[in-house]
Amino acid sequence: MQHSRLRRAYVPSRFGQLHVRIAEPESVPVAPPLVCFHQTPSHGGDWDAVLALMSRDRWVIAPDTPGYGQSDAPPEPASLEALAAALSEGLEVLAADEGFALTRYDAMGHHTGSVLAAELARHDSRVRHLVFCSLPAFGEAARQDMLRGIDGMFPPVDGSLARAEQLHAFQSSFADRRLDGAQRQVAMAECLRLGERMDWGYRAVFDYDLIAVLSALPHRALILNSEDDLNAVTGEAAGLLERGIYRELEGCGHGFLAFADEAFAGDLRAFLDGH
Repeated sequence: MQHSRLRRAYVPSRFGQLHVRIAEPESVPVAPPLVCFHQTPSHGGDWDAVLALMSRDRWVIAPDTPGYGQSDAPPEPASLEALAAALSEGLEVLAADEGFALTRYDAMGHHTGSVLAAELARHDSRVRHLVFCSLPAFGEAARQDMLRGIDGMFPPVDGSLARAEQLHAFQSSFADRRLDGAQRQVAMAECLRLGERMDWGYRAVFDYDLIAVLSALPHRALILNSEDDLNAVTGEAAGLLERGIYRELEGCGHGFLAFADEAFAGDLRAFLDGH
């Protein structure tokens, strides 16, 4: 979806330059900014359709997580807390540069992005409402098993097509059926160009106790559960949020955000603005 007011910028953070997509509101904003965090491994471009639709009455921002997209990478795998802090630092600079207020803002995430949104809400009292598109809320035993097995999570970077074949198999299982061949190929290329950094975001998520954080969050939260690899765990985690609203997204898989439409934006706006 094309959007004439969609721009990109770089702002500093503790890990170097943070690449950010910015959608300026079409008129005087009537709602707090919406900040969108992407899944691993991907980039802020996942949110382009959402930026175009939601920026009619508010600022919408989608940063690339450090080490992904066009954001500079940490020197080594960073904790979820450190990644969230770097994103927060970048948002502060961006708000000052662009002239919008961060006195209140809403946070929306997809997979890893949901964890980043939760971590920001845990520490930043300015976060108003939360939207989670799937929740990787694994128990302690499962997380430790995943951490122990993460070195074998992907085939080695050895010049072969093993990683590409694994990604193709994953897409065949969980990608949104509306994605065409070109969209799937671009998504695969985005993963492959990360090299050894592809799993860094997973390491951060598996080392983070999202269940404990969700259980303590007082925020109004919308939990959107698509038919992907986190479907079961998201359904279980939804009940942890005291003020959570849960919805199933039938027929939606990885990449569904590319198909956000007026109805999706209307539901999202109604939740965020309390109608």
